[in-house]
Amino acid sequence: MYVVGGYTTSVRISLYRYNPRTDYWFKMADMLITRYAHGLAAANNRLYVAGGGSNINYLATTESYDPETNTWREEPSMKFPRQGLSLVAI
Repeated sequence: MYVVGGYTTSVRISLYRYNPRTDYWFKMADMLITRYAHGLAAANNRLYVAGGGSNINYLATTESYDPETNTWREEPSMKFPRQGLSLVAI
């Protein structure tokens, strides 16, 4: 299970992975951009994050995370910025 970005007292860039066997949250590599209210889906052994908000802007950007290498990369942006969206992988 992963927790990606979000908002507490400020917009977050962080990624955490939960291990239920040890009951511990591990800090992983930060996203490339801070974001909250974004969409998240898993596909092709990657986590994809799209859209959301970052401080005062809505985002069209997309990035993906590779758990094998603990790295993020830019992906093609959406045509329009959006916040509060859902992503689904089929």
